[in-house]
Amino acid sequence: MQTTLIKAMNPNQPGCYLIHWQPAIGNLSNPRGTASHYLGSTKKPVSDRLREHKSKVGARITKAAVEQGRELVLVRTWRGGGHRERELKKLHNNPLLCPICNPRLGCKRRKRKDCDAAVGQD
Repeated sequence: MQTTLIKAMNPNQPGCYLIHWQPAIGNLSNPRGTASHYLGSTKKPVSDRLREHKSKVGARITKAAVEQGRELVLVRTWRGGGHRERELKKLHNNPLLCPICNPRLGCKRRKRKDCDAAVGQD
């Protein structure tokens, strides 16, 4: 499966980011007990933080995903720090923010500038 990196900012800048992996980890018999995303923020470049997650340094959930053989894919970024991260986490719906889980966020049929406005990225 080929995955496209969809971003609203340069991943070499600090900001918020969404990581996706498949299949989900956790209690697979309970859909509410599984995870396939991690939403975080960093003061360092997002690309550096992603490398740390892939090296099992960082959040426990990404460490567990890597240990279980999942590929961590950076699927979305936002400008902003901890405040923006909290706003996004309050939605309690990372799959809705994910362009892999929610293909309506994809930009294949639209111009790039239209897509960023449509999905609320800045």
